[in-house]
Amino acid sequence: MELSHEARDLTLHAENNADLWNRRRPEFLKNSIRRKLKGTYDSEKAAKLWEYFADEAAASYTTEHRASGPHGKYGIFTKAERREAARHFRDQFEDQWNSGEIKEYHSDLFPKGAKKKATKKASRKKPTVKSGAAQLRQSIRRDK
Repeated sequence: MELSHEARDLTLHAENNADLWNRRRPEFLKNSIRRKLKGTYDSEKAAKLWEYFADEAAASYTTEHRASGPHGKYGIFTKAERREAARHFRDQFEDQWNSGEIKEYHSDLFPKGAKKKATKKASRKKPTVKSGAAQLRQSIRRDK
């Protein structure tokens, strides 16, 4: 599907903006990957998810290029153009998933055992802060 000129500008801005592409996009990828792995992925709901990313890209474009327009903080981009860009991002994710590209990402985005719960004992322990005199006594005991 061919993108409109404005939707193409929006996708190019998102892909070339390091903050959006490297900081925000992985959060959307994680959500989509998690749903794919659980078997609850819905393509239409995914398009809605990616609309939030397209909205952020539109706001960023407007701020960066001082491109005020009739659409408030989204500047020159209409809702339809942002939706078109969102569908592009969703299709891009699905193509990468189906080709196996994104599955290599999956281990980086979801390392096994990374989130271990603290034991009750460890969470109840309070750090001890020793006064200067207590530290001095302890160092003298070690020297003996």
